Amino acid sequence: SPNAGETVFFNADAVKAAPGHTLVQFSWNFGDPTATAPAGTASGFQATHVFASAGTYTVVLSVADETGQKTVLAKTITVGTGNPVPVITFSPTSPKAGNAVAFDSAGTTTSGGARIQSYLWTFQGASPSSSTTASQTVTWTTAGTYTVRLTVTDTNNRVGTTTVTVTVAP
Repeated sequence: SPNAGETVFFNADAVKAAPGHTLVQFSWNFGDPTATAPAGTASGFQATHVFASAGTYTVVLSVADETGQKTVLAKTITVGTGNPVPVITFSPTSPKAGNAVAFDSAGTTTSGGARIQSYLWTFQGASPSSSTTASQTVTWTTAGTYTVRLTVTDTNNRVGTTTVTVTVAP
C-alpha cells in the first residue's frame, strides 16, 4: 500500500517463459495519467515508479519471449495520500447532559514512520470547547446532537481530519 511520493518497486520475477523459451522484453505502463512518458512507462525485469497523486492505478506489464509471443498482465494498486488517519472513540457512547464524556485518539494511524506531532479537538457546545491533547474529557450541559472534530498533524506535516456526531440525552 504505497503512498503518493514514495518510490514503488516492481518485479517481474513471477513471470515465467514457456518451456524452452526465454523472456527478452519487459514493458511496464504504470497507468499514471499525471506522469509524462517516459516517466509513466519503464522497461526491464525490474522497475520503479513514483506516483505523484493518491488514487487507484492499473499497472500493466507486457512481456515477450524470443519468438515474439507476448503476455500482458495487469495489477490494480491503490496509492494513499500518506495523511494520518484520525480515529475518535468516546465513552459513554450514549451520554446524558451534565455527565462527563471521555474522548480518545489512540486508534489514530500514521504511515511512513511518521508520528503524530499535534492534536486539535473541537467540541461543539461542550466544555471545554477545544483541546490539543491526545485525549480529553468534556461535558455537555444541554441535550442535543453535537459534532466533535479531531485534526491531527504528523511529523511530516501531513494532516488528517475526522468528525463524529454525539447525541446527548436529557
